[in-house]
Amino acid sequence: MLKKDVVIGATYVVKVSEKLAPVRITEACSYGGWVGINTATGREVRIRSAQKLRRLLEPLSDVESRMRVDVVMVTCMKCGRNYNTRTGAQCPGCGKWPEVQS
Repeated sequence: MLKKDVVIGATYVVKVSEKLAPVRITEACSYGGWVGINTATGREVRIRSAQKLRRLLEPLSDVESRMRVDVVMVTCMKCGRNYNTRTGAQCPGCGKWPEVQS
């Protein structure tokens, strides 16, 4: 898989801890790579390289229909983490509801 082919919101088979797992890419990481959710365990995963991505699990038309939901920048008042999320989502770090930045 190439870096230019990665779509945020898509689900890929990813090599995580020497095993292949389905991971939904949620955002680009500020340090490089991507952040995703392991759909089998619900845990957050950082993907540092496109080499970890094996193949796309779902058609891109399904991904594009999900991407129509508003995405906003939020900051958690408890842990101070800034992240992009869909409206109404809880902080992935501490589980608290975030405050919306203007």
